[in-house]
Amino acid sequence: MSANLSATILVVNSVDQKENELQVLDNTKATYVSAKDLSKVLTSRSPYVNKERMKMVLYFSDTRIKITSNSSFVLVDEEVYHMPIHAKDVGDDIFLPAVPIFKILKQTVLPGLSYDPNKQRLDIDVVEFNITDLDIEQKANGTILTIYTREQFKEGHISSFEHGNGWFYLTIQDGIVDTTRINKVDTRGVVAKVTANQFAESAQIAFRLRS
Repeated sequence: MSANLSATILVVNSVDQKENELQVLDNTKATYVSAKDLSKVLTSRSPYVNKERMKMVLYFSDTRIKITSNSSFVLVDEEVYHMPIHAKDVGDDIFLPAVPIFKILKQTVLPGLSYDPNKQRLDIDVVEFNITDLDIEQKANGTILTIYTREQFKEGHISSFEHGNGWFYLTIQDGIVDTTRINKVDTRGVVAKVTANQFAESAQIAFRLRS
């Protein structure tokens, strides 16, 4: 695919006040951003590129994000995320729809990201996960769930309910959850599966219970 790459997204790092630019595709209905530029600006390690299959791996600390041209799926470690539109290849680069990929990055590895599509501006701030890990331990008299946090949440900011479909949901207002780490937790006891989701003003951890 050939394309005009004159347009850019301004990246502002509020920590060191440095500014960078991300190349985007011109003349497309949605804004597509360069995966190579994302890696260069947001990570400290060069991406792995398979030119023959047009696949790429971006490294965010110990998390791998795998993308493929002409696919709408993004693999964050072993967790699959779906974008509403697929990625495109231009030369030896892959361009990703900006809004969904920034949303995925914010949910999984960079909670301090903030993207304004109208201004074509991406702000980076240091926001730490305050829900960092989960441990599931099976005892003789039941299963113990231990959630590790950086702060103590108010009792009124924590709610839970069990759905009839076998899922138990825990919602924490003002929680910022490390979804990548939580989603990799080993399950045991009555817990068959764990899924963590980040929302605008809360975090949710869902537990699939064995029947």
